[in-house]
Amino acid sequence: MISLLTLTGYSQQKKLDSLHIVLKTVKEDTSKVNILNAISDEETNLGEYPQARKDADEALTLGDKLKFKRGAAESYDLIGIIYYYLGDYFKALEYHQKALVINKKLDNGTGSAANLNGMGMAYWRLSDYSNAFECFQKSMFINEQTGNKAGLASNLQGIANVYHYLGDDTKAMEYCQKALAINKRLNNKIGIASNLRAIGNLYQGSGDFSKAIEYAEKALKIDEGLGNKDAIARNLGNIGNFYGNLSDYPKALEYLQKGLKIEEEIGNKNIIAWSNIIIGDIYCKQGKMDEALKFESKALSTALEIGAKQFIRDAYGEIAIIDSSRNDFKGAFKNRTLSVDYNDSIFNIEKNKKITELQMQDEYDKKAVLQKAEQDKKDTVQRLIRNVLTGGLSVVLIFSFVFFRQRNKISKEKKRSDDLLLNILPSEVAEELKNTGGAKAKSFDEVTVMFTDFKGFTQISEKMSPEELVAEIDYCFKSFDRIIEKHGIEKIKTIGDSYMCVGGLPVKNVTHPDDVVKAAIEIRDFILNHKKEREAKGEIPFEVRIGIHTGPVVAGIVGIKKFAYDIWGDTVNLASRMESSGEAGKINISGSTYELIKNDFTCTYRGKIQAKNKGEVDMYFVNEL
Repeated sequence: MISLLTLTGYSQQKKLDSLHIVLKTVKEDTSKVNILNAISDEETNLGEYPQARKDADEALTLGDKLKFKRGAAESYDLIGIIYYYLGDYFKALEYHQKALVINKKLDNGTGSAANLNGMGMAYWRLSDYSNAFECFQKSMFINEQTGNKAGLASNLQGIANVYHYLGDDTKAMEYCQKALAINKRLNNKIGIASNLRAIGNLYQGSGDFSKAIEYAEKALKIDEGLGNKDAIARNLGNIGNFYGNLSDYPKALEYLQKGLKIEEEIGNKNIIAWSNIIIGDIYCKQGKMDEALKFESKALSTALEIGAKQFIRDAYGEIAIIDSSRNDFKGAFKNRTLSVDYNDSIFNIEKNKKITELQMQDEYDKKAVLQKAEQDKKDTVQRLIRNVLTGGLSVVLIFSFVFFRQRNKISKEKKRSDDLLLNILPSEVAEELKNTGGAKAKSFDEVTVMFTDFKGFTQISEKMSPEELVAEIDYCFKSFDRIIEKHGIEKIKTIGDSYMCVGGLPVKNVTHPDDVVKAAIEIRDFILNHKKEREAKGEIPFEVRIGIHTGPVVAGIVGIKKFAYDIWGDTVNLASRMESSGEAGKINISGSTYELIKNDFTCTYRGKIQAKNKGEVDMYFVNEL
């Protein structure tokens, strides 16, 4: 049975009790508004949403009466947070926006950043990822300017959430870890628990359910100490979900139902919908279709009420499976179609394009360097002319020497910066950046994306010294670089042991599917030969998995500092799924890539394989030319 620690949350409850004592002593002035808001905030942290709403409403009424704008803005923001936790995201947006209007007029940067972050969370839950990303970025900019580290950590976690739901768990993990590092420095236990919970979910996505449980239990321990009932319920639900993935259904249901019971007491409709979906899925896997339908129907009703598109999609998908098991193929087709429709409304190329454009930097360090060099040259010329008029020929000769030496120095620096740009950006993009100071995001109707990674990399890395590990990865990736360059393929990036490249951009061509598959065969064969060499020496070998998919993407420069050329879109996510769904020593391609290369390569059909967040996808192993 589940053994829960105390739910009293002594330290937070003690703080709340102290605030209530102070409240009895203050007059009907701005101090009372601030105390009421502080009480509401603590009650929200403890998951006591009805009472938190009541105190925030009282603070808002008094703030309006006193014309205390800052206090009223804080009350609006608190009410928005409460609505968010209760699953009413439209109301959450409404109240955060009211707070933002006031804080902008007051030039209250800290308040505005908090409002924007709250709006980002609401947009995220409504699956409006482009607006969510925009709000998080704006909030992060303010928090960086004001030095608000806690706010910055919240922004980073919000961006991680967006990446996770877009299927880019590598980026999501990167931002989660950044947020966790900040919260640890601040000893922000609420933030730390939230980050640990999110990291656990990411480990689930990678199939490491033991790690997922480990992080969820860490988060649970912290939240139990804080007494945050809502967070405790979320952790219980997550742990139950992870046990479900391990097919330990009795333990999964035990955790999930305990978490659901707490959420129903609190009234958090978002987690209620999610919990019902997962419980329904477990009953479905056990063949208990009546029970499964009961929970999925409740999940669908709740999700439709709050407008949570991802849960509406998932509930329709689960009901379609139940219909199919009962030979109700008409119902199955109808519900599967509705599920696909909602999925399409969440993920589409236009939304992804907007996110990419939002990521692109507003100003480039390169542009500033070039402008400064040009200005230095103009200043030198002006000084030279001035000295001609005032200092005679000798001075002119001296400054002429200085001028030409400066010009040569600028020329060398320009060449160095040009070479650096060409090393990190495609030549066409680098030229655009030099000529205009920026590079616009561009849509490509069809490119071919390849991902590789090494099987069991984490376990292998534990058996090798850091120096040997880095040297081996460097050797392999340099070989990959030479192979793809030979085939005219653009390298995008490496992340840990993962290597990503794409054919068909920045210059469009029609040979990209063949080019990428040929390169993949060379990479596969290179690693197989290298494996034999290392085994002959008694060294630990790497084995490579390769995944390829063809489709549309958006490409552009992302980042504010250390900018990089990157690609975006569902094509990237599905290519990553091809890699993770493949096997060591084999090239796994999607149906769309197969249709383009089937006349030039022999392939083996694998059937429809389940891919995370994508459903069943046609997959093929490439054999040879």
